[in-house]
Amino acid sequence: MPPRTEDEPVQTPPYHDDADSEREDESDDEGEEARMLRTLDGSGPEVEAAPGAALSHPREEEELLKPPEKPKPIAWRDLPQKQQLLVITLTRLSEPLVQTSLQSYMFYQLKWFDPTLPDSVISSQAGILHASFTAAQFITAMIWGRLADSKRFGRKTVLMIGLLGTCLSCVGFGFSQSFAQALFFRCIGGATNGNVGVLRTMISEIVREKKFQARAFILLPMTFNIGVIIGPILGGILSDPAGSYPGLFGDVEFFKKYPYATPNLLSAVFLSCAALSVWLCLDETLDALREE
Repeated sequence: MPPRTEDEPVQTPPYHDDADSEREDESDDEGEEARMLRTLDGSGPEVEAAPGAALSHPREEEELLKPPEKPKPIAWRDLPQKQQLLVITLTRLSEPLVQTSLQSYMFYQLKWFDPTLPDSVISSQAGILHASFTAAQFITAMIWGRLADSKRFGRKTVLMIGLLGTCLSCVGFGFSQSFAQALFFRCIGGATNGNVGVLRTMISEIVREKKFQARAFILLPMTFNIGVIIGPILGGILSDPAGSYPGLFGDVEFFKKYPYATPNLLSAVFLSCAALSVWLCLDETLDALREE
């Protein structure tokens, strides 16, 4: 190193204290954080990825881009509690079958009560008989709903009372000898029957998963329509067997005395079988009684 002359100024290194070093470190950290934030929110410059980095997880990217799969439709075989639903459908089938079977012979039965009445009066009586069942059912529906929710009765008991009451009504109607007797037994059948609301409630309590409830609730109107189809056919075939089939039943005194008892007795058999299946196979769905 050459010797320094007197005229040459003395060069001193810049002075850095500890505070300056800390400030520089902080500024470097702040710059690094700002770069990271710009990269994360996308406002900063794009970072060049290493070769092959974009293709590191192609399957994950495809899964994210795929639209969500639609849920598969529920099939009938997927319904839970099939035995319980079968008992409920049999119970629902018996009632429209009984009610609609009357339509095919009610006019002739009323004419048989009093042949001297004109057709206009017979038509009025037929309308009254049809309305009496529904009117009595409307009056007592709230009562049966309360009893079905009580611990003393529950769902099963109310169902059995409704089925047995309708069974008694059918037998009495078949053996009636006058319009007043027929009207009385029709009112008895409607007053003791509040099963429609109870059946719907039981389906919602048996099938608790919402994805199955749409299929389960379709069973009730579907079964009702089947009963509406079968009922008038059976009523027309079985009414007045002595007059319809004189070669077979023309000499049977029972069919001559009670010509319209046969379809009602068959309806009573259906209702009795439904009541027996409810008693033996149907589980109580009221939570208060199920826990006991």
